[in-house]
Amino acid sequence: MNKKKALICVASVFGAMAAVSGLLLGLSPSTEGLEAIPFLKNIVEKKLILVFTTIIFGLIAVAVTLWYKLIKEDETTKTFTGPGGEQVVVATLSGFRKEATKEASELINEAEKYFEAGDIDFENMRYKDAAFNYEKSMRTLPTMSAYLNMGISLYYISEFQKAFEAYSSGLALAKKNQDMSLEGAFLGNIGLIYSTQGKLNEALKSQKEALEIHRNIGNPLGEANDLTNIGIVYYNQGKLDEALEYMNKARTIFQRIGSPRELQIVEGLILDINESRQ
Repeated sequence: MNKKKALICVASVFGAMAAVSGLLLGLSPSTEGLEAIPFLKNIVEKKLILVFTTIIFGLIAVAVTLWYKLIKEDETTKTFTGPGGEQVVVATLSGFRKEATKEASELINEAEKYFEAGDIDFENMRYKDAAFNYEKSMRTLPTMSAYLNMGISLYYISEFQKAFEAYSSGLALAKKNQDMSLEGAFLGNIGLIYSTQGKLNEALKSQKEALEIHRNIGNPLGEANDLTNIGIVYYNQGKLDEALEYMNKARTIFQRIGSPRELQIVEGLILDINESRQ
């Protein structure tokens, strides 16, 4: 007898014993017929013992059943009888899950290794190497994070088309995952590419979409950055009043949230706009 069959037998025996104890617990010593069976009458009179045995036998039956289920779920293969009576070994769902989990874990570790290498290159301004490693991470396991950082690295080495493609792929993934924060980041960065290429109307559209998202999710830093970038686009279009309006809005937010570096940058841009208006 194999282990599974033995466990089934044990669970059945203790389950039956728990049921009998429970049945006896429900009887009264005065129940008709018990006088003829002194042994049972004696047991019924000992209610505490019956309660104890019912609980113990029941718990043992449950424990053995759970053990059986664990053993069953742990199997990676099982025997299947084919239409001709042949015996074949087939994979189980639990076997698939084990294998998939192992493979996924290995992919995650590899993608993380490349992403970390990309971070090191990026921090040291080796943007070409960073883009290479972020791309390796993305190809191992596509993530929004890898697409975003790869796009930024490519942007810094003037690979605008490739950066646009990385951002667009990341944007699609962000929409699919309903990640509004990263959706706003991708849209804002796409706007920067358009702006650099002189496609100012497209840049405004993308930046304003990013602005709306950052406002909706309550991201003041993202909102202020978008306002700054929109102001720059208006400045490049020669629309100085609009540029100044957006820059002032950005300055107000930077002051409120305490971002001195960004505040210094936007105040410098405001000075440039005011000088151009004179």
